[in-house]
Amino acid sequence: MNVEVASFADWIKQFFPVAWPSPMWHNLWNAAPVMDATTSILNQSCAKGGKPYICDDTQQAMIAAANAEFDPEKRKKILQDLIALQYEEAVNLFLIAYNNLHAYTPNLEGFRNVNQLILYNEISFAE
Repeated sequence: MNVEVASFADWIKQFFPVAWPSPMWHNLWNAAPVMDATTSILNQSCAKGGKPYICDDTQQAMIAAANAEFDPEKRKKILQDLIALQYEEAVNLFLIAYNNLHAYTPNLEGFRNVNQLILYNEISFAE
């Protein structure tokens, strides 16, 4: 396997129109900042902006059902069934564990990571 590194700017340009130069690409399973599974699932469905790379009627019906369900336990069951189906159909290959790493100077004040959302408007430098 040949791994090619791309900047976020280049990656995002290819993500929305699905203009990948190769048959395999990297996408994080990222539910931040709302921490709801449908955040990532929608990027793997007919609902994705641009040209979706997966558009399955069965999965789309399950996504619609989950988004219309207000009972937390019923919604959880729909999402569990959907993710089990995606696992069976090998929609994703989980190749690496991804971690966030943040480094900052001691004179930085107000740095907070809230569900992987950096609140830049609260950050300032101490004198």
